[in-house]
Amino acid sequence: MGRKYQLSAYETKLLYILWKAGRPLLVSEIADRGLNISTVRAAIRSMYEKNLLEVAGRAKSGTVFGRCYQPAINLREYEMDKMVNDFKDILSPEITVSTLAKAYLEGLDEGSRQEELEKLQQIIDENKKRKN
Repeated sequence: MGRKYQLSAYETKLLYILWKAGRPLLVSEIADRGLNISTVRAAIRSMYEKNLLEVAGRAKSGTVFGRCYQPAINLREYEMDKMVNDFKDILSPEITVSTLAKAYLEGLDEGSRQEELEKLQQIIDENKKRKN
């Protein structure tokens, strides 16, 4: 995975607002979350030009109609790309996938830990088969 998404913190915030909403939002609905409407408009325009957002229709906002925006990128894909790239940037040689997995598993209850271990074992088995 390469660095597919290079977003500012503000653009990331807007995407998370849209993902959490679970439906397309008007600029005014986004700004209603305590954001400056002019800044939201500018960021939405920039994100639309970068193909990060798409227009999902129009809706009435007060007395006028406005565009409703939704993310053009997938939340899971975005977060996986971000985690992989953040992990590549770690400088400490002691932090590996296995040490990260161990730390993660230690924080789970027994049932969840067993479930995750089974998934990890499946991934290990699939990767071993690919080598042969």
